[in-house]
Amino acid sequence: MSLSEKSSTTTEVTLLELTDQSAYNNRLVVKHFGDLTMLKALESRGKSIGLIAKDDEDTAIRCIRNLFQSVALYFDTNFTASKAETIATEILYKYEYRNLKLEDLVVICIRLKESEIYKLSPARILREIKSYSQEREKLAIKKSLSKEINMNEDLEKRLQKNYYLTPDTNKLERKRLDIEHQFKK
Repeated sequence: MSLSEKSSTTTEVTLLELTDQSAYNNRLVVKHFGDLTMLKALESRGKSIGLIAKDDEDTAIRCIRNLFQSVALYFDTNFTASKAETIATEILYKYEYRNLKLEDLVVICIRLKESEIYKLSPARILREIKSYSQEREKLAIKKSLSKEINMNEDLEKRLQKNYYLTPDTNKLERKRLDIEHQFKK
């Protein structure tokens, strides 16, 4: 069963499967992952590029190369495989970029397509990756803080609810006051 048949019959197609092909088909990536946002990419369950490279570095380089060569088709640029592999190498060996996922790279490709640039170069792509990485870090911190605040509010509500649902609340309160009064003497 080919990947295009699999993608039409099942809903669960991974980005790694789509991008790791010698006969790369950008149409399938756009079909399944064209609506990705930074938040969706952050919450996705895909492996980071560092983990993919740990399993098989050639696969990671091939996936990144295919993504950036396909985005270069939107520009009137001669973007060779060696240029795309230069970007892949930079991503793999820069520590702060290894935590990005393939989904993040798809979002970066979407941002590049929609930006108002006329010539696509490896330096331009790396600048976009750097700005995206900084924005992603801020979003992750913001999301973590909001989750912590929600967790604290839920804990307060549960404690309040538990205290008032105790059958002998008045007895407990009276006993507490008696104990306090005894120790004050």
